[in-house]
Amino acid sequence: MTVTFCSVQDVVDKSGIGANATLIASSAWVTKYINECEGVICGETQKNWLGEYSSVSSYGITELLKECCSSGAAKKVVAYDMSGYFSRQEAEIILDVQHDIFTTTLKTLKDLDTTSLRSVNA
Repeated sequence: MTVTFCSVQDVVDKSGIGANATLIASSAWVTKYINECEGVICGETQKNWLGEYSSVSSYGITELLKECCSSGAAKKVVAYDMSGYFSRQEAEIILDVQHDIFTTTLKTLKDLDTTSLRSVNA
């Protein structure tokens, strides 16, 4: 399986130091979570970002896709096993932060009107 919107390392970084070591060492698990999030993003936005990713010219949009996808996948990593975190509260804070990032960026992607994007020099 390949991933498009973000890397495994992006997800690991957002999962925090308490993430299950066995899970994050397995790029297959993290890749599965990334693929699931890529599907959610495409479904929710009703845009084929995966099929047209190479033609997305705006650096900001690719970074938005990366932010959204890595946060969604990080939530799955944290929720898989919270026992490695200092406390359950720490894990829940990470989940809350990643959920906020995911929902905010997903809303932006849903509302994105690519025809209104303008060059900085315009």
